[in-house]
Amino acid sequence: MDTPDGREDWFLHFQNQGPYGRVVHLEPMIWKNDWPVIGADPDGDGIGQPVLTHRKPAVPGPPAPRATPATSDEFGAGALGPQWQWATNPQLGWAFPMGGALRLYAVPRPDSAGPNLWHGAQPAAAKAARAGVHGHGPAHVRAARRGRASGPRGDGP
Repeated sequence: MDTPDGREDWFLHFQNQGPYGRVVHLEPMIWKNDWPVIGADPDGDGIGQPVLTHRKPAVPGPPAPRATPATSDEFGAGALGPQWQWATNPQLGWAFPMGGALRLYAVPRPDSAGPNLWHGAQPAAAKAARAGVHGHGPAHVRAARRGRASGPRGDGP
């Protein structure tokens, strides 16, 4: 990518971080001998190294303020915040944020899922902002019809 004035080049990529999902990285990039050098090149050998911190790209207008991804949800907005994700495309009727709570409905587990809830379509998870993050909250559980199941999403099968 380059800035609107064409003076800076940047490389955008994703890194699989297991339970944290695909983390987005924006790395500075320069061109040496028609080859991209991504990240820092401290010794000038043309081999880039990832940077942990770097200034933002220079774009027209006032600098954008720092933004922090949402790390909590009081469920008062009538829609789930962007930190929530489903194992598949969510369906109407799976969950309703309402009155400061999240109501999740049990749905029939597909036969292909077997006994493992991880393989079902409807597990919901809040994205963790970093290692060591934990949360808590009350849970009210009512019996569902036979053949339906519910439970927290774990770290994998």
